[in-house]
Amino acid sequence: MENKIIKKKKRDLCDFLYKYHRGRDNAIITKELELALELTEKEIRSIVRKLRKEGMPIMSCKKGYFYSKIIMDYNQRQKYLYTFLHKYHKGRKNAIVTGQIEMAVELEENDIRRLISKFRREGVPICSCNEGYYYPESYSEIMEVAAKFHKYLSTLITTIMCLLRAKI
Repeated sequence: MENKIIKKKKRDLCDFLYKYHRGRDNAIITKELELALELTEKEIRSIVRKLRKEGMPIMSCKKGYFYSKIIMDYNQRQKYLYTFLHKYHKGRKNAIVTGQIEMAVELEENDIRRLISKFRREGVPICSCNEGYYYPESYSEIMEVAAKFHKYLSTLITTIMCLLRAKI
């Protein structure tokens, strides 16, 4: 499992490129990236490799690094969200936070949550934990999430019952 420092550096690099350097025309040279994020060239290359393995569209050209603009309609984004989680984020150890999914799939947080809910209702086992969303590697990961939902549902039922017994 990656340590917190590496995760933070990955998130910082991805966020920076997404916010300020989208598209080939806005590529940033490595030296400027080093100064902006206080990383070495070696760290940048390593982080970019990891982000690409996770399905993030980080590109490079002669001019430098940039975050690729993805042109997809809503249905394509929906399919890409499934593929993105299934291919690059299998298992709890590879969970990804909503903010990074937003950047990769270019959907708003509410749309992501809505689609994940829809996937689950259709029987697609998208799991979640404190570290984010992931596609399960084993049935035990599904059971873990189902138990969490069951506990939440039990708490809601208790709350409803208490509200209905309340005196005004």
